[in-house]
Amino acid sequence: MTDLGRELEGIRDEVKRTVTMDEVVRICGLNDARNHKITSIFNTSEKTPSLHLYDYDWYDFSTGKGGDQITFVQECMGVPYRQSLEILGRGMSLVVRPQKFANDMPFEIPDFTARFENVTESDEVDQWEAMVAGKWPYLSLVDLFAFGCKVTDTGGLWIPHWVPDLGPGDKPYVRGIKVRHLDGGKSAIKGSVFTVGLYRPTPWRHDTPHALVTEGESDAWVMAKMLDTRNVTVFGLPSGAGTLKDRYIEELEEYETISLVFDDDEPGKNAAAWFWAALEPKAVQLDVPLGRVAEAATEGWRL
Repeated sequence: MTDLGRELEGIRDEVKRTVTMDEVVRICGLNDARNHKITSIFNTSEKTPSLHLYDYDWYDFSTGKGGDQITFVQECMGVPYRQSLEILGRGMSLVVRPQKFANDMPFEIPDFTARFENVTESDEVDQWEAMVAGKWPYLSLVDLFAFGCKVTDTGGLWIPHWVPDLGPGDKPYVRGIKVRHLDGGKSAIKGSVFTVGLYRPTPWRHDTPHALVTEGESDAWVMAKMLDTRNVTVFGLPSGAGTLKDRYIEELEEYETISLVFDDDEPGKNAAAWFWAALEPKAVQLDVPLGRVAEAATEGWRL
């Protein structure tokens, strides 16, 4: 690694400090880790996962190889150091107001809009209807379609993450695609980035005075359905309550009030406290009966 240049050196340092291995795994298009372990990227046929993920580094016990976030992308995607750094850097500094941040990085957020719009959708949806009914009883598959999700002919539920329309004449575009599988597994389309901004169930920006932030896509779907006729913009954390970025705060500063609706577990409590500290006095933390958003909605909780 030589002569990266000042911009890339700054991104390298920021990647090492802030990009978690869970995010790296999603960027590489791999299935989410279970118990902080994934199948070895050097031996994908192994039955017992041997590659251990830590917060900001990894170690493969089957080969003795390990390293940081950047070396993982190098090994997984077969790219040189500089390209690995650029792949990871895409998810860092651009937000939904490019006029202010356009010069933060020497490259653009990837655009998966055409791939998402042109994917072949499947007519075989019975299993997916049953899966949604079992996992999120408050929702239906029709609701997920209304939020832009697609059941594809490859057997996955595609969930687009949009960069919203930015102003007059601008159009939203897909920055990344998460994939859910009927067996409960999760993955992402290779090259996707998720932490450039908060997740929105719909891509179009709406001028509302109020915002609500919750965990993940499914909780955002629940709250967006619950508040369908209300003057509230719903956001979800794109990589869970354990990954918090300062740019999320910037995205919310325009709103008069921000309601915080998180699960009553340790990551949820920490995320709520983090947002509240940054956004008070505009932020209001709401208690969720039963401690979980989806379950509370199923049992009749409403705002």
